[in-house]
Amino acid sequence: LYAGGASDQAIAAFNVNSTSGALTLASVIRQGGGVNGLNGVNDLAFDAGGTLLFATADANRSVTAFRRTVSSGALAHLAGIEDGDVGVAASLLSPSAVWVHEDRVFVADAQGDAVNLLRFVDGDAPRLDLDEVVALDADGVAGSQRPAALAFVPDQMRLYVASAESGQVHLYSLLDDAGAQHLASYDSATSAALERIAALAISPNGRQLYAVSGGEDGLIATLAREPGSRCPLAGA
Repeated sequence: LYAGGASDQAIAAFNVNSTSGALTLASVIRQGGGVNGLNGVNDLAFDAGGTLLFATADANRSVTAFRRTVSSGALAHLAGIEDGDVGVAASLLSPSAVWVHEDRVFVADAQGDAVNLLRFVDGDAPRLDLDEVVALDADGVAGSQRPAALAFVPDQMRLYVASAESGQVHLYSLLDDAGAQHLASYDSATSAALERIAALAISPNGRQLYAVSGGEDGLIATLAREPGSRCPLAGA
Protein backbone atom coordinates (compact mmCIF):
# COMPACT_ATOMS: atom_id res chain seq x y z
CA LEU A 1 0.00 0.00 0.00
CA TYR A 2 1.32 3.44 -0.96
CA ALA A 3 0.31 6.78 0.55
CA GLY A 4 1.43 10.29 -0.32
CA GLY A 5 1.99 12.91 2.38
CA ALA A 6 1.59 16.45 1.03
CA SER A 7 3.06 18.23 4.04
CA ASP A 8 5.68 15.51 4.59
CA GLN A 9 6.74 15.78 0.92
CA ALA A 10 6.98 12.00 0.81
CA ILE A 11 5.49 8.70 -0.37
CA ALA A 12 5.37 5.87 2.15
CA ALA A 13 5.13 2.17 1.29
CA PHE A 14 3.44 -0.24 3.70
CA ASN A 15 3.32 -4.01 3.92
CA VAL A 16 -0.20 -5.40 4.44
CA ASN A 17 -0.71 -8.40 6.70
CA SER A 18 -2.81 -10.81 4.63
CA THR A 19 -4.60 -12.16 7.72
CA SER A 20 -5.27 -9.13 9.91
CA GLY A 21 -4.93 -6.30 7.38
CA ALA A 22 -2.48 -4.54 9.70
CA LEU A 23 0.05 -2.20 8.10
CA THR A 24 3.78 -2.00 8.74
CA LEU A 25 5.99 0.68 7.24
CA ALA A 26 8.31 -0.73 4.57
CA SER A 27 10.00 2.33 3.04
CA VAL A 28 9.73 6.08 2.51
CA ILE A 29 10.94 8.28 -0.33
CA ARG A 30 11.15 12.03 0.32
CA GLN A 31 11.73 15.27 -1.52
CA GLY A 32 15.42 16.18 -1.70
CA GLY A 33 18.68 14.42 -2.32
CA GLY A 34 18.06 14.21 -6.06
CA VAL A 35 14.35 13.44 -5.65
CA ASN A 36 11.97 16.13 -6.88
CA GLY A 37 8.19 16.22 -7.39
CA LEU A 38 6.92 15.40 -3.89
CA ASN A 39 6.31 18.90 -2.50
CA GLY A 40 2.55 18.86 -1.98
CA VAL A 41 2.06 15.36 -3.44
CA ASN A 42 -1.70 14.88 -3.82
CA ASP A 43 -2.39 11.87 -6.06
CA LEU A 44 -0.76 8.57 -7.02
CA ALA A 45 -1.37 6.08 -9.82
CA PHE A 46 0.36 2.84 -10.81
CA ASP A 47 0.69 1.41 -14.28
CA ALA A 48 -0.99 -1.95 -14.95
CA GLY A 49 2.19 -3.90 -14.21
CA GLY A 50 2.70 -2.24 -10.84
CA THR A 51 6.31 -1.30 -11.59
CA LEU A 52 5.80 2.40 -12.37
CA LEU A 53 4.23 4.89 -9.98
CA PHE A 54 3.23 8.40 -11.04
CA ALA A 55 2.69 11.22 -8.55
CA THR A 56 1.22 14.69 -8.95
CA ALA A 57 2.38 17.46 -6.63
CA ASP A 58 0.53 20.74 -6.29
CA ALA A 59 3.35 22.81 -4.78
CA ASN A 60 5.91 21.47 -7.29
CA ARG A 61 3.42 21.96 -10.16
CA SER A 62 4.62 18.63 -11.51
CA VAL A 63 4.01 14.98 -12.28
CA THR A 64 6.82 12.54 -11.53
CA ALA A 65 7.55 8.91 -12.42
CA PHE A 66 9.09 6.41 -9.99
CA ARG A 67 10.26 2.83 -10.52
CA ARG A 68 9.03 0.27 -7.97
CA THR A 69 11.22 -2.63 -6.93
CA VAL A 70 8.82 -5.57 -6.71
CA SER A 71 10.72 -7.52 -4.06
CA SER A 72 11.03 -4.66 -1.55
CA GLY A 73 8.40 -2.18 -2.71
CA ALA A 74 10.97 0.62 -2.62
CA LEU A 75 10.64 3.51 -5.09
CA ALA A 76 13.36 5.13 -7.18
CA HIS A 77 12.98 8.50 -8.91
CA LEU A 78 12.98 8.29 -12.72
CA ALA A 79 11.77 11.51 -14.35
CA GLY A 80 9.40 14.42 -13.92
CA ILE A 81 7.82 17.25 -15.82
CA GLU A 82 6.87 20.64 -14.36
CA ASP A 83 4.64 23.49 -15.42
CA GLY A 84 7.51 25.34 -17.07
CA ASP A 85 8.36 22.30 -19.21
CA VAL A 86 5.01 21.79 -20.97
CA GLY A 87 4.94 25.00 -23.05
CA VAL A 88 2.26 27.62 -23.47
CA ALA A 89 -0.35 25.19 -24.84
CA ALA A 90 -0.54 23.23 -21.57
CA SER A 91 -0.62 23.87 -17.85
CA LEU A 92 0.48 22.15 -14.66
CA LEU A 93 -0.27 25.13 -12.43
CA SER A 94 -2.26 22.99 -10.01
CA PRO A 95 -2.12 19.26 -10.85
CA SER A 96 -4.95 17.58 -8.98
CA ALA A 97 -5.33 14.01 -10.26
CA VAL A 98 -3.46 11.40 -12.30
CA TRP A 99 -4.57 8.29 -14.24
CA VAL A 100 -2.31 5.86 -16.12
CA HIS A 101 -3.10 3.64 -19.11
CA GLU A 102 -0.17 1.87 -20.77
CA ASP A 103 2.36 4.61 -21.56
CA ARG A 104 -0.20 7.43 -21.39
CA VAL A 105 -0.42 9.56 -18.25
CA PHE A 106 -3.52 11.72 -17.80
CA VAL A 107 -3.03 14.68 -15.47
CA ALA A 108 -5.84 17.01 -14.42
CA ASP A 109 -4.89 20.63 -13.79
CA ALA A 110 -7.44 22.37 -11.55
CA GLN A 111 -6.19 25.90 -12.03
CA GLY A 112 -5.66 25.50 -15.76
CA ASP A 113 -9.11 23.92 -16.33
CA ALA A 114 -7.50 21.20 -18.44
CA VAL A 115 -6.44 17.57 -18.67
CA ASN A 116 -2.92 17.04 -19.98
CA LEU A 117 -2.29 13.83 -21.92
CA LEU A 118 1.34 12.90 -21.40
CA ARG A 119 3.35 9.96 -22.68
CA PHE A 120 5.96 8.21 -20.56
CA VAL A 121 9.06 7.14 -22.48
CA ASP A 122 11.14 4.55 -20.62
CA GLY A 123 14.74 3.57 -21.33
CA ASP A 124 18.21 4.91 -20.60
CA ALA A 125 16.86 8.45 -20.23
CA PRO A 126 13.23 8.22 -19.04
CA ARG A 127 11.04 11.25 -19.72
CA LEU A 128 7.47 12.52 -19.87
CA ASP A 129 6.34 14.18 -23.13
CA LEU A 130 3.19 16.22 -23.72
CA ASP A 131 0.90 14.68 -26.36
CA GLU A 132 -2.36 16.60 -26.12
CA VAL A 133 -4.31 19.04 -23.97
CA VAL A 134 -8.04 18.74 -23.29
CA ALA A 135 -9.15 22.31 -22.53
CA LEU A 136 -12.27 21.81 -20.45
CA ASP A 137 -13.56 25.36 -20.92
CA ALA A 138 -12.99 25.46 -24.68
CA ASP A 139 -16.45 24.16 -25.63
CA GLY A 140 -18.40 26.26 -23.16
CA VAL A 141 -19.70 23.27 -21.18
CA ALA A 142 -20.92 24.56 -17.82
CA GLY A 143 -19.50 22.99 -14.66
CA SER A 144 -16.48 21.36 -16.28
CA GLN A 145 -13.85 23.62 -14.72
CA ARG A 146 -11.41 22.85 -11.88
CA PRO A 147 -11.14 19.07 -12.41
CA ALA A 148 -10.59 17.04 -9.24
CA ALA A 149 -10.64 13.40 -10.41
CA LEU A 150 -10.20 11.33 -13.57
CA ALA A 151 -11.11 7.91 -14.94
CA PHE A 152 -10.26 6.51 -18.37
CA VAL A 153 -11.80 3.53 -20.19
CA PRO A 154 -9.76 2.41 -23.22
CA ASP A 155 -12.78 0.74 -24.83
CA GLN A 156 -14.11 3.52 -27.09
CA MET A 157 -11.52 5.88 -25.51
CA ARG A 158 -13.80 7.37 -22.86
CA LEU A 159 -12.48 9.93 -20.36
CA TYR A 160 -14.47 10.89 -17.24
CA VAL A 161 -13.56 14.20 -15.60
CA ALA A 162 -15.05 15.16 -12.22
CA SER A 163 -15.36 18.69 -10.89
CA ALA A 164 -15.72 18.89 -7.11
CA GLU A 165 -16.61 22.56 -7.44
CA SER A 166 -19.68 21.99 -9.65
CA GLY A 167 -20.50 18.47 -8.45
CA GLN A 168 -20.55 17.14 -12.00
CA VAL A 169 -18.87 14.36 -13.98
CA HIS A 170 -18.25 15.03 -17.65
CA LEU A 171 -17.73 12.35 -20.28
CA TYR A 172 -15.40 12.92 -23.24
CA SER A 173 -14.51 10.82 -26.25
CA LEU A 174 -10.85 10.80 -27.29
CA LEU A 175 -11.48 8.88 -30.52
CA ASP A 176 -11.44 11.92 -32.80
CA ASP A 177 -8.02 13.01 -34.10
CA ALA A 178 -9.33 16.58 -34.05
CA GLY A 179 -9.47 16.52 -30.25
CA ALA A 180 -11.67 15.56 -27.33
CA GLN A 181 -15.44 15.59 -27.85
CA HIS A 182 -17.79 16.26 -24.94
CA LEU A 183 -20.54 13.62 -24.86
CA ALA A 184 -22.50 13.97 -21.64
CA SER A 185 -22.67 15.45 -18.14
CA TYR A 186 -23.89 13.91 -14.87
CA ASP A 187 -24.70 15.64 -11.57
CA SER A 188 -26.28 14.98 -8.17
CA ALA A 189 -29.54 13.98 -9.90
CA THR A 190 -27.65 10.83 -10.93
CA SER A 191 -26.22 10.28 -7.43
CA ALA A 192 -25.80 12.38 -4.28
CA ALA A 193 -22.17 11.24 -4.15
CA LEU A 194 -21.43 13.50 -7.12
CA GLU A 195 -22.03 16.67 -5.12
CA ARG A 196 -18.43 16.87 -3.82
CA ILE A 197 -16.40 14.36 -5.82
CA ALA A 198 -13.01 13.40 -4.43
CA ALA A 199 -12.12 10.35 -6.54
CA LEU A 200 -13.23 8.17 -9.45
CA ALA A 201 -12.47 4.52 -10.22
CA ILE A 202 -13.43 2.00 -12.90
CA SER A 203 -14.24 -1.67 -12.26
CA PRO A 204 -11.90 -4.23 -13.87
CA ASN A 205 -14.51 -5.09 -16.51
CA GLY A 206 -15.14 -1.43 -17.29
CA ARG A 207 -18.87 -1.70 -16.61
CA GLN A 208 -19.01 0.29 -13.36
CA LEU A 209 -17.83 3.78 -12.48
CA TYR A 210 -17.26 4.43 -8.77
CA ALA A 211 -17.47 7.97 -7.39
CA VAL A 212 -16.32 8.89 -3.89
CA SER A 213 -17.71 11.98 -2.19
CA GLY A 214 -15.33 14.26 -0.32
CA GLY A 215 -18.12 15.50 1.91
CA GLU A 216 -18.81 14.56 5.51
CA ASP A 217 -21.42 12.05 4.38
CA GLY A 218 -18.66 9.82 2.90
CA LEU A 219 -20.87 8.52 0.10
CA ILE A 220 -19.61 6.07 -2.53
CA ALA A 221 -21.68 5.70 -5.69
CA THR A 222 -21.67 2.68 -7.98
CA LEU A 223 -22.78 3.77 -11.44
CA ALA A 224 -23.46 1.33 -14.28
CA ARG A 225 -21.82 2.13 -17.60
CA GLU A 226 -23.98 1.01 -20.50
CA PRO A 227 -22.25 0.24 -23.82
CA GLY A 228 -22.92 2.71 -26.60
CA SER A 229 -21.70 5.92 -28.12
CA ARG A 230 -22.38 7.99 -25.00
CA CYS A 231 -22.01 5.35 -22.28
CA PRO A 232 -24.86 6.61 -20.04
CA LEU A 233 -24.57 6.21 -16.28
CA ALA A 234 -27.18 4.89 -13.88
CA GLY A 235 -26.93 4.03 -10.21
CA ALA A 236 -26.94 5.38 -6.66
